[in-house]
Amino acid sequence: MGHMSDHTNQLTVLTKTMARNLSAIVLLLAVVLAPAMPASAAGVTLDSCKNTVIRYGSKNLCVRVAQNQLNTFSYCMTGTSPLKVDGVFGGATRTLTRNFQSYVNISPDGVIGPITWEYLRYPCSHP
Repeated sequence: MGHMSDHTNQLTVLTKTMARNLSAIVLLLAVVLAPAMPASAAGVTLDSCKNTVIRYGSKNLCVRVAQNQLNTFSYCMTGTSPLKVDGVFGGATRTLTRNFQSYVNISPDGVIGPITWEYLRYPCSHP
């Protein structure tokens, strides 16, 4: 009977581990796929923002798209998504933009223009 109990305990531990892993995978997929969704009902996407220059002080839907992409980058690197996706390009967005630009080896000026937008297309796929 004790032998059967050991197997039951092992099975319980394995099941709980698999459930945690599945939850982590679902969360990761949600974070990675979220940027593909529109920033608003207006359908603003990375493609529609790729020629828009945004910087500290900008307030618009393209900032929301950038914040989503930057959060995805941060999640891939650290497991956290620190930015509030509010469409306001504040200090935290500028800092994470500079970190991202440094990571992909482009000038870390904190301004998102066509080159940074192109790298933000796949925020977890660089160096």
